[in-house]
Amino acid sequence: MVTKADGTELFREEAGTPHIAWNSLYLCRDDQNGDCLLCYNPYASTGFASYSYTLFTLEGGVKTVIQEGRLDFEIRQVPERAEELMAFADEVNALLRHSSLLLSTQGGEVTIGPAGWGEYLMHLSGLGDFLTEAEPVADTALQPAVPTPESSYRTCEATLSDPEPIGGVVYTVSTMFHYDAPHYRGSVWIAGDRQVPAGYLTARAMLYNGDKQLVCASGASPNASDTSFHYQETPELTTNDATLYLSGTYEIHSGSGRIVRGTAGTVRYENGACAAVRPVTLMEEDGVTGYPVSAGGLTYGSLLYAGELGEMPDLISAVGTNGAAGYILREDFAPELYTQAAVEDWLAALEENNRIPLYDLAGNPIGEFALGVPQGGRTDAIPAVAEKLWALRDAADGLEGTDLPALRDYQLPAGVRQSIEAELVDGQYPANAAGETYGTLWARYVVGYLPDLIAVVGAEGEDGYVYAREYQSALRAGGEAILTVYNLAGAAVDRFVVGD
Repeated sequence: MVTKADGTELFREEAGTPHIAWNSLYLCRDDQNGDCLLCYNPYASTGFASYSYTLFTLEGGVKTVIQEGRLDFEIRQVPERAEELMAFADEVNALLRHSSLLLSTQGGEVTIGPAGWGEYLMHLSGLGDFLTEAEPVADTALQPAVPTPESSYRTCEATLSDPEPIGGVVYTVSTMFHYDAPHYRGSVWIAGDRQVPAGYLTARAMLYNGDKQLVCASGASPNASDTSFHYQETPELTTNDATLYLSGTYEIHSGSGRIVRGTAGTVRYENGACAAVRPVTLMEEDGVTGYPVSAGGLTYGSLLYAGELGEMPDLISAVGTNGAAGYILREDFAPELYTQAAVEDWLAALEENNRIPLYDLAGNPIGEFALGVPQGGRTDAIPAVAEKLWALRDAADGLEGTDLPALRDYQLPAGVRQSIEAELVDGQYPANAAGETYGTLWARYVVGYLPDLIAVVGAEGEDGYVYAREYQSALRAGGEAILTVYNLAGAAVDRFVVGD
């Protein structure tokens, strides 16, 4: 309730801890209208959500609406309405960045302010994996890579840029191929026109042989502090191959739960010369239209095609430390992690042991592949890297910071989190007799990653589990898919429809 100094009531709003009564009220400082009140209520239930906000004043004791918005949608509509959802999040966050929380019952918890200005922003990550975009920064600025002599190393560069900002920041993504035959390195760079908080930027560089098999990769650690740029460089590769490829990936957080992921520019090196090349060109040359599927139901092939096909294969073509050609599992190479603690644990584990199994197509172990570990590379050996690094550092001194929030994990309602934690064993998923972990989909925001088996209710009402790998593949493929539901003993008990 808002009252005058004499106790006269000006405004009353109801809020409660039951889900249906969740609400939040902010003091918002609007440039044109001064101090206003912002009522924001993102409601989501099973299969349906309704997000709404109202910005208003109480001038003269009368409620006057200045701005309002509402978005109703079914959860199953998230894939096709993702762009609309993100636009709504940006609209709300433009107000929340200039707001201080007064009262909230969101998540079933009572929070009484005032809180810091811009401390609470709208995050969409809880709507599911659909809101992480496999959408590259536009390649309209992809230029031919021009070799330039740099001491013993020569360097060529392919650049991707997009004038559309991500969280208010305009980015350029560059791929740099460094060569001094038979020695080679690669690096991927993300550079923005403003500072962003720690954890917002992740880059990864990868080198391939002439058969487009992965032979060398950089680390994949995010920026550790506020910065306007971030890069990762591969270890040195020594080979007599006449043809090599360099590509990479990037991940950029917007600050509102949206994550933009994409493939950096690709460079082809052939007989001493290099130039930028598009993945679609490589696919046309190889006659590739999609990933084939193994007898075990897993897609397989070169990671170089991922930017064009829209996803990584389940089995990534690679060459092991013993020289054997085979495949590494997607989840071993690029695990999907949902908490900052899980990312930190994975990176720390790589520091201890960066080897992952290499398999043949039948799933038999045939060797190991060495993942890159977080490192800056030997910039003294590659003048082009040192020059770019110092240029970006100098440019950063004159750049503005942003009002983007510090990166944080998705916040589950307290009651939901407690019920999940009660089912864990020492903070980890329990396992069945076969050693397979199991749990709910929401538990990934507590443990940090998905279990092997995800708890579901089948089409016939039977409780059971679907394999996480099959569930994720179905989501990525889009459309409708029917998965088998198993009990913990491994017996089929029902079916589960994805995308219905």
